[in-house]
Amino acid sequence: MDKIVKFIPLYNQQVDYKKDIDPKTGKVRHPIGQGIKVRYIPDNLPANHPFKGKEGTPFVTAQSIDNATDLVKFLEEKKGNVFLLEEVKSSKMNWGMEENVPIKMFRAQKDENLIKAMDAKKISKETQNKLEFVFTYVDSTASMAKQYADDSYASASGDALAKKFSSGWQGQPYPKSARATVELMPALKEKYNIDPKYILCSDGQTMFTMHYAAQKNAAGDAYWMDKFLGGVGHNMNAGYDQPMGARQAIVNLGATKEDLTKLLNSKEYIEAVKLGREEDFLRETVLKNFVRPKSGMNAFNVAIHYAKTGYSPMLTTVSEGYHDSLITNDLVSAMYNDLVELDKLGRFKGLTNPLMDPNVSPFSEGILQPGYKSDVKLKLKDGSVVTVNKFQVFDKNKADLKTVREVKRQNKINLLERFSQKFVDSVLLDETGKEISKPNQGRMHILAGKSDRNLKIYGNIADEYLAKLKKGEDVKLIVSWGRGDFQKSMDTVIDTFEKYAEKDPNAILIFGGDMKYEPETVEKFELAASKPKLKGRMIMTDGWTPGKDWAMAGDAALLPSRFAPCELTDLEAKKALCTPITPNVQGMAQKNFDPDIAADAKLMDAYKGKHEYFMSEETALKAANEDAKTAFNKIKDKLVSDITKKYKGQINEDIPAELLKETLEADEEYKKALRKLRDSVISDEMAECLERALIRDRNSKNAETILANQIKADTTWFGNAWLSATGKSSGQLYFDYHFNNKGKNISKNDLIKLDFSGLRHGITGGSGGNSIHFNGKTKKIAAVALGLAALTGLGITGYKCGWLSPKFAEEKKHGHLSCIG
Repeated sequence: MDKIVKFIPLYNQQVDYKKDIDPKTGKVRHPIGQGIKVRYIPDNLPANHPFKGKEGTPFVTAQSIDNATDLVKFLEEKKGNVFLLEEVKSSKMNWGMEENVPIKMFRAQKDENLIKAMDAKKISKETQNKLEFVFTYVDSTASMAKQYADDSYASASGDALAKKFSSGWQGQPYPKSARATVELMPALKEKYNIDPKYILCSDGQTMFTMHYAAQKNAAGDAYWMDKFLGGVGHNMNAGYDQPMGARQAIVNLGATKEDLTKLLNSKEYIEAVKLGREEDFLRETVLKNFVRPKSGMNAFNVAIHYAKTGYSPMLTTVSEGYHDSLITNDLVSAMYNDLVELDKLGRFKGLTNPLMDPNVSPFSEGILQPGYKSDVKLKLKDGSVVTVNKFQVFDKNKADLKTVREVKRQNKINLLERFSQKFVDSVLLDETGKEISKPNQGRMHILAGKSDRNLKIYGNIADEYLAKLKKGEDVKLIVSWGRGDFQKSMDTVIDTFEKYAEKDPNAILIFGGDMKYEPETVEKFELAASKPKLKGRMIMTDGWTPGKDWAMAGDAALLPSRFAPCELTDLEAKKALCTPITPNVQGMAQKNFDPDIAADAKLMDAYKGKHEYFMSEETALKAANEDAKTAFNKIKDKLVSDITKKYKGQINEDIPAELLKETLEADEEYKKALRKLRDSVISDEMAECLERALIRDRNSKNAETILANQIKADTTWFGNAWLSATGKSSGQLYFDYHFNNKGKNISKNDLIKLDFSGLRHGITGGSGGNSIHFNGKTKKIAAVALGLAALTGLGITGYKCGWLSPKFAEEKKHGHLSCIG
């Protein structure tokens, strides 16, 4: 039987940490897992325990768990979220300075729990029979509590990541995990006759897979012959592209302990370290075949290289709009030149991520979190007991504009009442009145949707708006949700609302997300919320934010992302009958249709601006308001004057125009001023969109048409062809671009090579590309991180494929879909 195989790192295993502490800052530079072990069902379970008889069986869970967890109790209470495994193979491998690193591969047992989880996602029985979940254990990812715990997926931390990863010689967690997967994968064929012919690498964390598989292919490894690997870049902007320092890249690409020892003892390297040029030296010598002129070093270098050679038949990204932006706007990604070249070869395409979850429907309580879809009984701190009523969902038989707005009015009242201070320190009660949570977890349950989440709440909505809603007045609720980082642009949400609020005294804003990377946005909010015109009209939350729940009460979802490879928040908002407000940016531009754009009018379901954040200075100045232009030009003129005077004073010549331009664009003060200018354009346009949506069109025919289009939109794998310029669905395009596509077996000369030829002590670079040659010895190259893919609902039947991604058993995040939640 043909199989669909998902390869996933085995996260959240038993581990004791030894940490690499920076002596200057006291912060952890890079955690080194020590004594990491696979978790097994413990012995001596009580007779009635659900896992009695399964003692000693390995398991995986996405639930929070650590070494202090009472496993017996946890397994009983969370049994539906525990998935049993069976070992495929154990082995050892070398990795950088480490030798004989234990590695293991496991296959998920298709027991009642796994089948129920797949049923809940409405995966067909036919697909379930073909679907296999395979987990790779290696210490680097086993020590991570969950995917991306190495901070490898956030734009706000991009620069910090590159610096962090430049310390030590550990390599990176995901490439190490992938190396293990590539080494162990043949065991699937040996033991189960599972033999994927096409392997899809999902996002930067997995891209090194191509390198390790290519090395085996070039070496004539029978298992890896005629197997081809494609790539999907969910986010190819800085911070999301798996950045790395030179030390990490060298280990990721396969240098062994012997090789590293010789490097560290070479005179050239020692001299470079003394001069403070280690990073530059390694990039200019050992890594010169890997470093790209503008993008430097990231995991997509691997995918681009092997797609150019033809070994990988295709690299795709998650919307046609993002693809087009990447190859037409050199401001979007430092990989611009490489992607343009790859596109000309026909090996870089865009296809749109679907929104597939059948529970995300305006007519189903499945769209809501537990604390919103059921009545909740709470014990308040004064001892009294209250019931918080559940949110309403819409009736598919009564989905006219008037009825939908009445349901939303009731949900607005419900939502605002949940923010009452009386719920502080409340305790969650079960149906019998028994306390089942700690103090304040009751409040978290009705705000964040689950009692084990945590939200910090800033600002408030004045009682007058609740009173107006109860009187039946039209109070407009604007919502927004997204993590606090450069991409999601939560600071622009604040600017936009401030501009719009002047025109609509009956508008309020509730928004939030995890702000750990952007404390400055919290500070900005507190400053804005203290202004008389905004006081009592804004709430911001810091932590896990239930966006879809709030959208079920909201009139507009303000989503001003600076870049949007695909994003699903806009589609989720529409499923909650909450109209998206977006920039004219990439994947969002492709999926949102504005009534004032002639080409969009027939499909109108949203409002979008005219620009995206990554615009030139010239474009931004043309689009900006006068105040913003004046502020920018004041800063720029001063910088130009200072740079010109400094150059003249040192060289006694006028500074060349090109040098002035380069110096100016590299200046941090200029960068901040340009960002502020661009942001002002976007916030002006978002405010204008809100005005059209919530004032001009509030009770117009457009509002009725937008609602009707939101209800009927098909966003599924094989139903979303209407979103693509090709006229084909995402499901069909995956077959066209990936599963029905073939690469070519690769030669040794076409592999990525490390070059040690410029170093003494006998370290020389081999002329062949098969692995890396040191003193005539061939060393195996390191690998890639693999994982679970967003294949849910794809309905692949009778096809052999593998799909690699860092995710498993968690709700959609960062624009991905997961298979099991």
